Amino acid sequence: MMNVWKYLRSWEGFLCLVLILTISVNAINSDAFLSIDNQINLFTLSIEKVIIALIMAFIIINAEIDLSVASMMGLAACALGWLVDAGASMPTALATCLLIGMLGGLFNGFWVTFMNLPSLVVTLAMLIGFRGLARVLVEDRSIRVFPSWFEELGQQPILGPLPLAVIIFFSSADPCRYRTSLHRLRSICLCNWN
Repeated sequence: MMNVWKYLRSWEGFLCLVLILTISVNAINSDAFLSIDNQINLFTLSIEKVIIALIMAFIIINAEIDLSVASMMGLAACALGWLVDAGASMPTALATCLLIGMLGGLFNGFWVTFMNLPSLVVTLAMLIGFRGLARVLVEDRSIRVFPSWFEELGQQPILGPLPLAVIIFFSSADPCRYRTSLHRLRSICLCNWN
């Protein structure tokens, strides 16, 4: 009992308690809140943000920041539309967009790691740069030349009621690895604060 009280008095325990209270209040106020359909809908609508928030947590705990994440996503999306509109095949366009994202991350990482520039400055500059490149690619037009299978890929159920993005997220979240990561995350956090 003493360990439980000690845990609840910690920052993680407080956040856990707030999470439980929030879920309880929502479950009491809505019969559909805890339903499987609603949970799948919530994940489907926000899975990209969930994945990014999880990764950004590690960056922030290490006392760094990446302001260019959304701009890089926008640049990759605009590049995909531009490439497909220009006649590139969908697999080629997808591979190119993954390469663009990787190169953008490497570029930011080079300036922060090897040139010792503050991540705030580097990623703020790249936020503007990536957004500018995206604007140059698509200007003010909307591109809707994607194949139907691609448009349905993120939203249509593939395995039971689960769409592909949710399947990828949960299959990559091994509970044992996650628990180890949380332990390491706390160690990283404590080392950083010292």
